[in-house]
Amino acid sequence: MPFKFTFCFSDKGLFTSLWMRPKMLTDETYHKYMVYILEEFDRITNFCFYSNFKLNLPSLLNSTKENIEWMKSEKKYYHSYHSTIRSFPISSSDIKYLIEDYAIFYYLYQQYLTIAKGEKPKLDLLQKLYDWSQKASVEERNPKPD
Repeated sequence: MPFKFTFCFSDKGLFTSLWMRPKMLTDETYHKYMVYILEEFDRITNFCFYSNFKLNLPSLLNSTKENIEWMKSEKKYYHSYHSTIRSFPISSSDIKYLIEDYAIFYYLYQQYLTIAKGEKPKLDLLQKLYDWSQKASVEERNPKPD
């Protein structure tokens, strides 16, 4: 697979992550990912907020657009998304929310698979998931403070 979407342990706790595996796809396909991020940046950002994920790009330049343009020109396409870390000790409610975040964020993973197959992302489902996530209580979905 050109990317992985998995649960991860670190010395800080448990989290989920989606990351690109370098040199697994053509430059053309990686370029499509960059275009997708740019075109849907506001929706992706809002979606990440509601699923407690963060997009991680090289922080070399001032804006996401500048970073993505640099990534395309240099053919350095690596980027990742990471959820909020659930720190030790991890409770059953931490696991519940992590699984819920993973399930919500799965939609973006599915879009990456769709792009890799040469198809256009399906934005209608994103809107449905976004509408649903806005109805959820933000306080209930946020992790406990560190």
